[in-house]
Amino acid sequence: MRPIVAAALALAVVLAGCSAPRQRLARLFDEYWDETMRRNPTWATSLGDHRYDDRLPDLSAEARHEWEGELEDFLGTLRSIPVAKLSAADRLNHRIFERVCEYELSRLLTRSYLVPLNQMGGPHLALPMLQVSHPFETYEDYINYAKRLEAFPDQVEQIVANMEEGRRAGHVAPRVNIVPVITQIESQLVVDPVDSVLFDPLDQVSSALSEDQQQTVRRRVMAAIGECVVPSYRRLLTYLTDTYMPACRNTVGIYDVPGGAAIYVRRTRLETTTDLTPQEIHQIGLAEVTRLRGAMDRVRMAMGFEGELDAFMDHLRSQPEFFAKTGAELVQRCNDCLRRAEAAMPKLFGRLPVASCEMKEIESYRAVSAPVAYYNPPAEDFSRPGYYYINTYEPTKRPLYSLEALTYHEAVPGHHLQIALDQENTSLPRFRRYAGFTAYVEGWALYGESLGAEIGG
Repeated sequence: MRPIVAAALALAVVLAGCSAPRQRLARLFDEYWDETMRRNPTWATSLGDHRYDDRLPDLSAEARHEWEGELEDFLGTLRSIPVAKLSAADRLNHRIFERVCEYELSRLLTRSYLVPLNQMGGPHLALPMLQVSHPFETYEDYINYAKRLEAFPDQVEQIVANMEEGRRAGHVAPRVNIVPVITQIESQLVVDPVDSVLFDPLDQVSSALSEDQQQTVRRRVMAAIGECVVPSYRRLLTYLTDTYMPACRNTVGIYDVPGGAAIYVRRTRLETTTDLTPQEIHQIGLAEVTRLRGAMDRVRMAMGFEGELDAFMDHLRSQPEFFAKTGAELVQRCNDCLRRAEAAMPKLFGRLPVASCEMKEIESYRAVSAPVAYYNPPAEDFSRPGYYYINTYEPTKRPLYSLEALTYHEAVPGHHLQIALDQENTSLPRFRRYAGFTAYVEGWALYGESLGAEIGG
């Protein structure tokens, strides 16, 4: 028995030596995630973490410098943990966490905070988008919503301060990106708070509230819209039209701002996770264009179209039969694609997400400049499904022949399977479940498009 006891004791010593580094690593991951949620309160809400439901993100220079210091501290702590004493799984977590922190620091060096607004997103659109994920069940939920609206003036001042720093340094947005932002902001300048999209959650107040509570939240939200939100949008609009727009550039490439060439190289590495140069990636892109045009030409021939590929493409773009007639038709067609894809998924995958995926129209106040479609992940607690957003603005310009691939990319089996399954994988630390490496995220969705042939699309 002595050799067995000795071996058991030796194993216990080894396990004890390994457990301390593993515990330190797990604690570090938790600290990082908690701080990430605190600094991104609206993202926290969307994930189902309601600790910060009364806050908006702090966009100040002070908050940014603090975050930079914390990232350096996280890296310092990480590198003090002996990798050799970790399991294979924890060594991988260690390596990925290091990359996440390094990428966060690298992203700060791109100075994107100097250009926080564009036609696709920004705090000016994030505020009305709150109602997609903010809960509206209890009295506290509504009061928290009002507090967020009341916090908008401070956020606008932070936006203006960042943009003014950029303007003075010559790091400004392309004019073409700011023109639609002005229109988006103007749409929020209502006279009566009740007419604001921000008042929509109050149209049907939860029955869990007493009559007095309902009246209180209505008054407070109306006051927040009228006294905080609308004046702040007006302040932002005045700054953009009077001060910022005259300084905007007519070029669109980031290379045209001070240090732009270095920023472009840095962003290339961030988005691709490779050390390839922009020139090398451009050559890959040109080769892909050649390959895809060859594939398209084979489709042209299979369709029996007489003429060159460019003529075929012109034909597809010009015939009314290939386009939706109404927004409702577009939504229905996309939903049909989504449901057909969902029904076929068990043929391709052994594990499917618990969270469902539902159709949602992109809101009118942002539809003009919004993408054709995109995916919004579900809440971690399943209180909200994943949303496949479709843009119904000018439906007669939306080609129907693109809807299958669009659905496979944005919803199923694309981003929904990928993101929802990552989210539901509780064996991973949270930072990995929500890490957003573009090459992986978009690479999977592109692969998802190719699966149409396998499911009869």
